[in-house]
Amino acid sequence: MALITGSYANAAQLSLEAAHRFQPVFDGLLSEAAYKSFGGRWRSGDGKSEATIRVWGGALWVTKFRIEGVDVLKLLSPGSPPHLPQERALWSTGRENEFRCES
Repeated sequence: MALITGSYANAAQLSLEAAHRFQPVFDGLLSEAAYKSFGGRWRSGDGKSEATIRVWGGALWVTKFRIEGVDVLKLLSPGSPPHLPQERALWSTGRENEFRCES
């Protein structure tokens, strides 16, 4: 809701300008919160399983994912050239702190 006084008669334009200025700040705060909660390197106690998560473009990405020494990202990309990145986007399953890897 925008309350306007004075000579500014175009409320829609004012709202768009406000969103244009504030949205990048909100996006940055959300990205920072996502990284603090989920980003970084996660490793099992025995060291055989690990995942590396980054935030890029406002989304979570898994850049390394090994379970019991098996490279899961390579399994999701059979036949892809080894020099190409094997990262995958993550999205929420709808359950708290649970994500699905794009395949």
